[in-house]
Amino acid sequence: MKKTEQLFAIVSGGIVQNIIVADKSFADLIAPDYDAVAECTGNPDAYIGGEYVNGAFVPRPEPVSDAA
Repeated sequence: MKKTEQLFAIVSGGIVQNIIVADKSFADLIAPDYDAVAECTGNPDAYIGGEYVNGAFVPRPEPVSDAA
């Protein structure tokens, strides 16, 4: 990534649809087409299929053990 590039999550319906590498000007340009285009560089809670609620990424659920 170039210094001016960051990771941005493309959000629709509260779900991260994609994560792109872009500069802020491009992210701002496409933002009106989506519910949110949120900067997520270094955020482990931002992943495709993850939730984005009230301006924040929802942490991944804890794995469930099958052990009884």
